[in-house]
Amino acid sequence: MHSVLVIWNNPIPPNPDLSWPQLHVPIKVILSQNNSLNNRFLPYDLIETDAILSIDDDIQLRHDEIVFGFRVWREHRDQLVGFPARAHFWNGSDSSWFYNSDYMCEFSMILTGAAFFHKYYTFAYTWEMSPDIRNMVDNYFNCEDIAMNFLLAHITRKPPLKVTLHWSFDCVYCGSTLHDRPDHYAARSRCINWLTNHYGYNPLMYSQYRADSVLFKTRIPLGKQKCYKYI
Repeated sequence: MHSVLVIWNNPIPPNPDLSWPQLHVPIKVILSQNNSLNNRFLPYDLIETDAILSIDDDIQLRHDEIVFGFRVWREHRDQLVGFPARAHFWNGSDSSWFYNSDYMCEFSMILTGAAFFHKYYTFAYTWEMSPDIRNMVDNYFNCEDIAMNFLLAHITRKPPLKVTLHWSFDCVYCGSTLHDRPDHYAARSRCINWLTNHYGYNPLMYSQYRADSVLFKTRIPLGKQKCYKYI
């Protein structure tokens, strides 16, 4: 880990008495001028590494999960590599795409609340992607992660890559979040259809597998050690 960048997505700065964790790397707080979900994908000059681990403030990942996810990303640097997966499916009854978060045998999106991607995609998202898409994200106050998945799929023509068992993250200490809103899933379905119309096609691609450690769920002789204890 090189550093931690906290994107303070609020025009009101944090309380000066706010306590930050003591880490072996610097914590840098970036104060946003407006409350936009696009801020998480801005190409900040403070980002000095090729790899970005994008993580929401209500997500908890263990050290070994972060290390494993990064090692997988190093072998797939042009793809989105992460933990919670989602999918889109065609609804024949009303001829539209819908967003699905259920457990399933394939997926087409990785949520950027816990994902690795190359910093190039922050430039692509900000400077190469249509500004109409960023405006849509601001208008919906949602779907920046879906927009990033569309962008990567459009550029690479590859699906994202899922790692470990995680399908969702429950935060028992958190208050109301965006995905708790009653229209959350309907809004995300509308985003998928809007993006499909904007691109002229749906670039999302499906994948049917996830990456786990080589010795995951493998019985090994006494005295031998697994690569990762829980992965």
